[in-house]
Amino acid sequence: MTNNADSPGRSPMAASSSFGSEIWPCDDSGRGPWGIAINSKGFFTIRLMAPAQPAPGLFSVGYGGRRKGTFLDLLVSHGVEILMDVRLHAVSGIPGFSGGSLRRTLASVGIEYRHVAILGNPRDNRAPFQEGAIANGRKRFKRLLANSAARKSLEELADEALQRRVAVLCAERDHERCHRQVIIEEAQNLRPGLSVTVLA
Repeated sequence: MTNNADSPGRSPMAASSSFGSEIWPCDDSGRGPWGIAINSKGFFTIRLMAPAQPAPGLFSVGYGGRRKGTFLDLLVSHGVEILMDVRLHAVSGIPGFSGGSLRRTLASVGIEYRHVAILGNPRDNRAPFQEGAIANGRKRFKRLLANSAARKSLEELADEALQRRVAVLCAERDHERCHRQVIIEEAQNLRPGLSVTVLA
């Protein structure tokens, strides 16, 4: 904190401690520049505030081309609290990314794992995303999300992301070529103002 003698209520006699606090003289009312003095010598101590809690929101992430360790570091570094696996089947030929393995690994760092199969993309709608006809794949998948069961899961995901930091996971690393982009856009439509971060 920078000492400024011209600031209202502050004195040029203020001193900074080695712990990042500043000590300011109080006036006759027993008040310092930021509150009431708490010691008998007429000085008020300003301590550094604790860092704010990370804001809730949605995170889009794909594990393709990632190692399990770096993937885990990515989630932890962004403060992810829940990982929603939106693959139709939570299986992978890449070690560490099948559902059971992911659940155990994530639990070790305090991240909750949920497999939401109802939000998975059917096998017969994957070619459009892989072959460049993405608009067609998105259109069909959006129709599938109109199903009452899928809509309910989508609403639950959106509501959760208003309270906590939620990552939406699929195998495809490119957000633009994955059905999870549609899931996230629909969640934003349901809950306007929902924060979204794409983890590249």
